[in-house]
Amino acid sequence: MKFMKAKGVRDVDPQVKVVKNQIFSMITQIFESHGLLPLETPVLERWETLSAKYGAGEGTDVLKETFKLHDQGERDLGLRFELTTSLARYLAENPQTKMPFKRYEMGRVFRDGPIKPGRYREFWQCDADIIGTSSLQADAELIAILHKGLDMLGIKHVIKVNNRKILTGICEDANVTNTHDAIIAIDKFDKIGADGVRKELEERGITAKAAEVIVTKIQAPFDKLEFTSETGKLGIEELNNVIELCELYNVTVHIETTLARGQAYYTGTVIEAFAVDSHITSSIAGGGRYDNMIGDYMGNKQVPAVGISFGAEPILDILSANTVSSVADFLFVPMKIEGAPIVETLRKQGLKVELGYGKKGLSKYLDYANALNIPYVIIHGQKEVESGLFTVKNMETGEQSNVTMEQLCKLNN
Repeated sequence: MKFMKAKGVRDVDPQVKVVKNQIFSMITQIFESHGLLPLETPVLERWETLSAKYGAGEGTDVLKETFKLHDQGERDLGLRFELTTSLARYLAENPQTKMPFKRYEMGRVFRDGPIKPGRYREFWQCDADIIGTSSLQADAELIAILHKGLDMLGIKHVIKVNNRKILTGICEDANVTNTHDAIIAIDKFDKIGADGVRKELEERGITAKAAEVIVTKIQAPFDKLEFTSETGKLGIEELNNVIELCELYNVTVHIETTLARGQAYYTGTVIEAFAVDSHITSSIAGGGRYDNMIGDYMGNKQVPAVGISFGAEPILDILSANTVSSVADFLFVPMKIEGAPIVETLRKQGLKVELGYGKKGLSKYLDYANALNIPYVIIHGQKEVESGLFTVKNMETGEQSNVTMEQLCKLNN
């Protein structure tokens, strides 16, 4: 029997996993610097939680890609397709939560969708949400967090923004009541172009005249966009306010009036980030404001919310060229001397040290360090014990020197 992975999933080799852990660490640092608290929710959710109209919504593209299963009690369950729905369910079960609730979560999610570079069926998301405030300052702060995170990871990027009220206003001006279907089609503009959007709108039951109004408006420059719809006017006002608030964080955003994002629950700001000059063409982060979803889970209460999500998998694909082979900064080579006690002393000083095993020649240890990209090799024998110094070889430069413990610790900084 030949054993293979399921389609659309992948193993993460140790070298790549090191980089993945670094991604999580950097993003966590950004989240916590803004006062966000960690939350963990289960991968497995009840189907009614995932399929609720304020979650994925029956008939949406997202729900069609949701993995459905049953437990031994014949209950309908599903693998979560995002973290936001689980957050809404958590708050519904914990209504005493103090607001505003600022949380982040990192976890696996699943979608049975198309596979391409940066897109998998099992993947990690790194979410940040601010619940319980209508202030657009929250929108701007999360956009700033998104920018800081990608900047810290060294990814050149562009952040695109829009407001769902603008899209709703466009539909209202076109006398289209089926705004949900229209927005799904509009969101595909980058992929299928104006003709493709026009065709899909008509396939979804929208008249040719209304489709033409929509296609014309979504292609208009933002500063030329005008509405008779009050919803559309409010969308322009909100988006301009968010852009001004982003400037306070020194973050530049780009307006994309066709940007909708797939989920039906967005009500205001929508955000997507893309890597520049990358083989990954899909978005690497995104989010938006969803003022109705959580309140609906809690019994039609008014609970405003806004969130963002980093896509760990496409980010990892972009950074995969920066893989490392070892987490250790030093390889300790004991030459006829028991090394474990000395290595433990070094580790207590905060050094990441791998202990060499067996009675190998020095050249084999050096080959090993080179293969795993370990920066320094510590050579320690009777001479070093007597002198109290460490012989250290820099594997990049080839230089070798005798150093004290204090000097050795400084090499790690």
